[in-house]
Amino acid sequence: MAAVSGTRITLSWIQETFWFIFLIVQLPFLFLSKWVAGGQRRERILILTDHACSPLFYFGLRTALRRRGFPVTVLGIGQFSSLTSQARNLARLLEELDIQKGIFIAHGKSGLAALALPDSARRRVQHLITLGTAFHGSRVFLPLAMVPAFGDMAVGSDFLLHHRMNTLLFPQFSPFCAYQDQLIYPGTLGHFGQGRDLILDRSGHWNLVLDAENIDTIVQHVLQSHPEPVQTPMIPTEAKTQAPAKKKVEPTKRSVKARAKSKPKKRR
Repeated sequence: MAAVSGTRITLSWIQETFWFIFLIVQLPFLFLSKWVAGGQRRERILILTDHACSPLFYFGLRTALRRRGFPVTVLGIGQFSSLTSQARNLARLLEELDIQKGIFIAHGKSGLAALALPDSARRRVQHLITLGTAFHGSRVFLPLAMVPAFGDMAVGSDFLLHHRMNTLLFPQFSPFCAYQDQLIYPGTLGHFGQGRDLILDRSGHWNLVLDAENIDTIVQHVLQSHPEPVQTPMIPTEAKTQAPAKKKVEPTKRSVKARAKSKPKKRR
């Protein structure tokens, strides 16, 4: 990826400051665990929330996907409990919602929680899309390792050693990350590797789900990976079985004269 200009980075961080204010304002709504929106498409998208983010924090991404016809459910699967416990909550919700071939868009720590799903729950997911997930941990969380969720996200944690490569068990896997992310230090720890990373040139962890340009990129990626099936027009059965009517040809003057000349003359 080409280097991002200093002006663009500065504007991204200014924008990220406004999202931090919004993060504080929406904290009273953390008690919300589910936000459902209907759609006509068969594939259901589940947006999994990050630390301190209520379902309301994802209004922009949810709206953009719903406009494209996807049924969307925003799920909060836990804040400070261990990621293994959050994975159990997610597995239970998948069964309750009867999800089949779902699409996960997991922000931050939820991308790691999805990796600990049991096999029966993982088979309900056809595509895992992660946004700013610290696959190799983050040194930011080392001082908070006494909190189970933060301890699982610390560099060198047992959780990461056991579950990181489970991403490859999903039929499709797309790791998005920001050019710079304040919650992943150093930033390279947020790269999965193997040439799979999709780096967005907007800096900031919350810009991943609130910046309009990033939202459009994510939605377009979903549409390319899961195009809407083309419906062929239905042909009525009668039209298929009915033989085409033969066109009646009216005799012309020229054809009448030709037949008259061809008739043999009677002998007297």
